[in-house]
Amino acid sequence: MLQHISPKQTSLLLAQLTDAYPIVSIIGLSKNAGKTTVLNSLLQGLSSSAAHPCIGLTSIGLDGESHDLLSQTLKPEIYVLKGSLFATAADLLPLCDITKQIEQVTEIATPLGRIVLVRARSDGYIQLAGPSIRKQLWQIQQELKQLGAERILVDGAMGRRVFTEEASGDGVILCSGAAFHQSMAETIGETLRITQLFSLPLTELPSAALEGSQYLICQKDGSRQYISASLARSSEFSLPVYLQRDSTAFYTAGAVTDLLLRQLLHSGIRLQDFTLIVNNGSCILAQDCLLRQFLAAGAGIRVRQQIPILAITANAYAFDYPVYRAEQFIQELAEAIHLPIIDVKEGIVCNLAKSHPAIRRI
Repeated sequence: MLQHISPKQTSLLLAQLTDAYPIVSIIGLSKNAGKTTVLNSLLQGLSSSAAHPCIGLTSIGLDGESHDLLSQTLKPEIYVLKGSLFATAADLLPLCDITKQIEQVTEIATPLGRIVLVRARSDGYIQLAGPSIRKQLWQIQQELKQLGAERILVDGAMGRRVFTEEASGDGVILCSGAAFHQSMAETIGETLRITQLFSLPLTELPSAALEGSQYLICQKDGSRQYISASLARSSEFSLPVYLQRDSTAFYTAGAVTDLLLRQLLHSGIRLQDFTLIVNNGSCILAQDCLLRQFLAAGAGIRVRQQIPILAITANAYAFDYPVYRAEQFIQELAEAIHLPIIDVKEGIVCNLAKSHPAIRRI
């Protein structure tokens, strides 16, 4: 059932849905999926909540610019309150419309200068630029915590899904919208695919065996073989050499790419008894057609960590123009995916259980 709510209620709803998660990442199916609009709404909800936590912000790539660099359309800027912490590149500091207190200059370099940790000494607009390497993102999160951030929000760049296995408290808001595809069915299909990747079944591997290992191969008799990280990174084309026909599992600490899946599909191993193991669903970047082929052959995919999707936001607009009918889009998303669905721009929500505490304020 669709419900229409006010902007303030939308903000409070987002804050309540994310309340149990110290680190929340906002990711999108594509550029212009509405991530910054969702981030601003969430920030407003957190600032209005009784807890009023200290917020830390960072980004994967560049976010918060006033104009989209590709389409040249206006974009919502990121608005922070006094006391907020954020990480950005040094060259963007003059573009941040706040009084700034530099807390730390890190060693992390970007094309826009080193990443700097800043405390806002006034309300205003900022631009974010963060690292794109998972370990660096985790490092920034830890440093923001040390400076007093109680909640950390990560604004993702277009289409990227980067998470560290160390950030086990992560929750995700997935932004789905018409900017991904003119066809509503295509957009809903991709949204469903991403939610399925993030809910893959869990498995465990011994932490001692995984330390420093890029790849791990399990044989049928239970023995384990290790391939050094340096060899694995330089020899991905020859990985099947290390797989035997009766290999039962293959763990990779990196991404599942098209190349890796093709190598596994043509390695000669018995895929009917085979499991591919990754750190979490965000690591699977291969094309859907290859994933389907891999699973159709009888193989399974499991993860060491599940990152829950807390809500899906629906944006019927692309480049400021309506492409879908908002109510139809959110209704069809809700029928396909049983998660809270929120249209922040239009103030429409669906799939909220009556027992959920967030619904009591609506």
